[in-house]
Amino acid sequence: MHVNDVERSLKEIVKNSGKVVQEKTQVQGEMYTAYCADREGNVMSLARHGSSWCQIKDGPGGI
Repeated sequence: MHVNDVERSLKEIVKNSGKVVQEKTQVQGEMYTAYCADREGNVMSLARHGSSWCQIKDGPGGI
């Protein structure tokens, strides 16, 4: 899921009984990801894209 601040989001998840599975990692350029789990163990990915983050468009060929 897209977030504006990966570190802040991870802190909120831990504060609410979740856990960090993988710390913030720079993937490419201004893109960062992290993995976390909710209190039931469901793992999710967080992503923050830099200022050039692309908008997903509806319809054929959209990205």
